[in-house]
Amino acid sequence: FQEHLEPGLVQCIIGGGEHGAAIVSAGIDGICFTGSVNTGHKVALAAASAGITATLELGGKDAAVVLGDADIGRAAQGIAWAAFAFAGQNCAAVERCYVHDSIYQPFLTAVIQHTKSLKLGTDIGPLVTKQQLDVVDGHVSEAIDKGASVHTGGRPTNEGYYYPPTVLSDVPSGASVLTEETFGPVLPVIPFSNLEDLPDLVNGTAFGLTTSVWTSDLEMGEAIAENFNCGVVTINNHSFTGALPSAAWGGTKNTGHGITNSRFALYEMTRPKTVVVDGSKQPEMWWFPHNSALLDVTRGLVELSRSGGNRLPALSQTLKGLLRRWKESS
Repeated sequence: FQEHLEPGLVQCIIGGGEHGAAIVSAGIDGICFTGSVNTGHKVALAAASAGITATLELGGKDAAVVLGDADIGRAAQGIAWAAFAFAGQNCAAVERCYVHDSIYQPFLTAVIQHTKSLKLGTDIGPLVTKQQLDVVDGHVSEAIDKGASVHTGGRPTNEGYYYPPTVLSDVPSGASVLTEETFGPVLPVIPFSNLEDLPDLVNGTAFGLTTSVWTSDLEMGEAIAENFNCGVVTINNHSFTGALPSAAWGGTKNTGHGITNSRFALYEMTRPKTVVVDGSKQPEMWWFPHNSALLDVTRGLVELSRSGGNRLPALSQTLKGLLRRWKESS
């Protein structure tokens, strides 16, 4: 950046929470924050206290919905990538997969086969911290304790912070792996029967970033997308629109507020200023003195604005009042 832009326009500061807190309180005009919900709420409070704007992107619990007419092979491959790329450390990663029961078993088989072909250290990297490794392991262990079935992975490798890509089924509805952000390579696959149930299933978390619908009926996919309370819906793809500069990127609920990317992001980063130039040399009608002529104009305008008002007398009163005001100002 320094080779192409003005010196100091872009700066990189590497540090922890204390550095972020210092930036928010450093007299800046606004902040765009990506991170955890708890930290995001602190940033929002600090920004509000400082009277500046805050754009927040605080993660998600994204769902993929696979309809009965979907291309099973392509959907399994695409959803596996969206769930396991970056070891699941992506706010838009698929963390829940709802599959129509008419194709549930063949889809589950396909996604398991694809997942088993992934290689640690090549396809799947490590988690960034021991703390995050513990979160992922805790979600999976809780689901298993409550009756979930493990088809791949399911426990840490004990080699650094690697966690193998994990596919779960038979996950109970109250499990944390279905409600809280896991932020790791874990994919619960859940069957559904009725399309009418999808809004409750997809919208049933505190997040609302992205959702995908996988179907051969594109019109149906778009219609279903209308029911999801999130910022982005993709049909037959997932987790790539954040790289499109023209596509608005944002969410709802605990995912945060504000937009990045697209022209709408410019509204988050600018403050409008209105400059009005009056070239008239005459005083305005509503300036002092306030007298009977101004009162007549006001009463006439009010009557004209009323539905069913007596318009002809009101118009006459308004014009007479304007004429008197004009003569006074002249």
